[in-house]
Amino acid sequence: RNGASWVQQARLANPNPAEYDFFGFAVAVDGDYAVIGARGEDDLGSSSGAAFVYKRDGYTWTLQTKLLAPDGAPGDYFGYAVDISGDVVAVGAPYDNGSGSAYVYVRNGATWQFKAKLVASDAASGDNFGRAIAVDGACLVAGVYHDDDRGTDSGSAWVFVYDDLTDAWSPWVKLTAADGKIGAAFGTSVAVDGDRVVIGAPQGDGRSASTGCAY
Repeated sequence: RNGASWVQQARLANPNPAEYDFFGFAVAVDGDYAVIGARGEDDLGSSSGAAFVYKRDGYTWTLQTKLLAPDGAPGDYFGYAVDISGDVVAVGAPYDNGSGSAYVYVRNGATWQFKAKLVASDAASGDNFGRAIAVDGACLVAGVYHDDDRGTDSGSAWVFVYDDLTDAWSPWVKLTAADGKIGAAFGTSVAVDGDRVVIGAPQGDGRSASTGCAY
């Protein structure tokens, strides 16, 4: 931003592009760091996925690292969702192991180290945990839009917190809509800021087909 004007500063692209990488399928930015998801990357098998971290120096954005899941496999779609907060990057892989997962990476200098793999304690095939991801400080939210707690595909979201005493991320609470309905897809999108979480349910509300709402 320059005053009231927004000027393109850079165009980021996969340094080794291939068809159907879907580089840019998910994006996030915080300060001088940007994260780009490429759910179709094939490094660990077809559509295993990847995420790219870029760092800004003045007017230049430079690729700092390419993130892969330590246990990545074909069809995981790692990079379907990404977010960054300070020195923490979170990446969703909604098709990992059939139910989905989220991966946490922490920056140490110029290196991003794998920290944790998060899954739902009640994971079920087809839930798509990690379809949406958000992180702010010590709080991480993962959307699970095909969860069935309040009916088929009613959806949910898991909140995890980081404890610096144990140096671990742990599940805190599972959120569902109080008026959750079949097919609402609660958890399709998520956001977190401080003590507030917002969850999108684009097929919820029930006033008419796919009216949608947010909680």
